[in-house]
Amino acid sequence: MSNEESPMPDAGSREPSTGSATLLWDRQNCVPLTRCLSEDGLVLLLTPAVVPPGSQPSTASDPFEPLGQELAKRHFKVRHVPYTKNGGLTGVHTAFIRKADVIFFVVTGPSTDNEPSQTDLADAVAEACEARPLLVVFCCHVETHEIHQYDFPTVIKATGFSVPDLRAVSSLLLDGEVASSRSTCQLPPRMTTDVPATWSVQPCDYERDLIGIHALWNDNVPRQFHLDAVVLGSLLRRDGYAMHHVVRDTPNGDVLGFCATFTTFADSKEEQLIGSVAALFVKKEFRRRGIGRKLHDEALGRLGKIGGVHRVQLGTTFPRLLYGIPVGHPDTEWFRKRGWPLDLSGPGTGHIRADWLLRFCDTPPLNLASAGLNFRPCELSDSREVLEMVARESERKHAFGWYDQYARIIDSGFIGDVILGFEGSTMVATAITYTSPAGNPTASDIPWASSIGTDVGGVTCICIKDDDPEMVNRRDTVMVRLLCACCNSLGSRGMSEAFLDGLRSNESGVETLGFRQWARYREVWHRIS
Repeated sequence: MSNEESPMPDAGSREPSTGSATLLWDRQNCVPLTRCLSEDGLVLLLTPAVVPPGSQPSTASDPFEPLGQELAKRHFKVRHVPYTKNGGLTGVHTAFIRKADVIFFVVTGPSTDNEPSQTDLADAVAEACEARPLLVVFCCHVETHEIHQYDFPTVIKATGFSVPDLRAVSSLLLDGEVASSRSTCQLPPRMTTDVPATWSVQPCDYERDLIGIHALWNDNVPRQFHLDAVVLGSLLRRDGYAMHHVVRDTPNGDVLGFCATFTTFADSKEEQLIGSVAALFVKKEFRRRGIGRKLHDEALGRLGKIGGVHRVQLGTTFPRLLYGIPVGHPDTEWFRKRGWPLDLSGPGTGHIRADWLLRFCDTPPLNLASAGLNFRPCELSDSREVLEMVARESERKHAFGWYDQYARIIDSGFIGDVILGFEGSTMVATAITYTSPAGNPTASDIPWASSIGTDVGGVTCICIKDDDPEMVNRRDTVMVRLLCACCNSLGSRGMSEAFLDGLRSNESGVETLGFRQWARYREVWHRIS
């Protein structure tokens, strides 16, 4: 990275004979680094472009190379990227931050009247780090009360940035102590839980773990996905289909990490299964210690040993917790590093799907001609044709779990909640509608409509036969009229809003009716050979 300004001598660049480093506070509990950094973790070192002690600008080398070299001796991957005071936080820095597991930001002096503040820039870096650990190292004289104006989670203070100072800093980071006898090191009180050499992954015990799992869920998902503990428990307890794992705190048994997995039949043949990594959460103060990776690897290993599982996805089919990994999720890069395809647009490789919501009073007035289409509730005599169409279309469109949903509805007393569309006498579309707590089995698998409001009904598993050359109407034409019929059905049952799950994010027919996107996900899965 090229400098945008010439390096200038900096305050704090005096060369002491011995180094000094002090840990002022560590709210992340990540010193020494083994607490938050795995063996293959990436360290990003952001340092200012300054002149080392006793050097001239024309012949100056980077004074922070010794710090990077000391860190690298412990086999950590270190990326050293300088910054300039006037250049600030650039796109290059942001790209490196997103790839890193731990970020160090070095401050070498206070701001002057004519230049930006390095501390303000450190504050901007803190925002860019999101959930990643940030350690700010002040290599200069600064009063502690001045640092407290910022909410830096971990702060180290050194007398300068001479080689002895930087060695003292690295010793503190790596060992939790400073090698120099004249140095000071004020470590904060340790957390009660020691970091074990290997985390023990255990089967989930609902009675014992549900309170902790519920707290983890609500702490780790956006507010719109918060669930009541009873509802979450009912979604997780699926005997024969669910296999959940936890990592517990050794002294007190508290849940530190949780991974939920399910299996469901892929299609009507009941030969192949879909494995789902439905949720993977780690308690915030215990992240970056290998718990998530241990749970992830254990879950995939167990799913891979189940006969018939040929595909594993991030997110769930049914029960529908999260359709995929939410767009903008702070740990997207973590999953990408573990081989999940997130950057393409095809099925299962990061394609964007969306949940949609419509208030019926917001529906624009539409004068829709029938287009030769008619809609009605499903009857028992339609069952075979419906299941055959759903089996064919869901397999063709990778719509996992749809066949099971239709089969359950048809076998229940709610067959009339399935809405059918016909072009003449040919069935061309189906959809499942549901309300809660009416007893419709689909309502027990998709919690989001009822979590939004008691007057919100749902529409799911929309199946349109759009590959038939004999069809007159296009998909969008059928979609709009099918949704109108579904909303009319829900309205007749006292609903005032409709929730659609897992549709394409660019579904134009949905937008025509006034639906707005409620959540966006990346559809991600991969095959198991």
